Amino acid sequence: MDVITFDRMQELIRVVPAWRQIGKDVDEAMYNSLMNRSVQLQTLTASERYELFIKKHPDILQKVALKHIASYLGIDIATLSRIRKSI
Repeated sequence: MDVITFDRMQELIRVVPAWRQIGKDVDEAMYNSLMNRSVQLQTLTASERYELFIKKHPDILQKVALKHIASYLGIDIATLSRIRKSI
């Protein structure tokens, strides 16, 4: 991932005035995404979070270790194994 320095960001805003709005839009999208994830971790059951995960990211199941998926879902590997067996 590339990082834009503060000075480079200021230069982009000066040269391309629309860049300020682009930055705001990206920040807002990231904030909304983080808020949705936070709400899901607090309100959905482990099973519901897993089902949502496999609907949104079916390709990741084949590429990522289950321990990482369990961590992302906020559950331990044993719970993930039980959920996977019941589905």
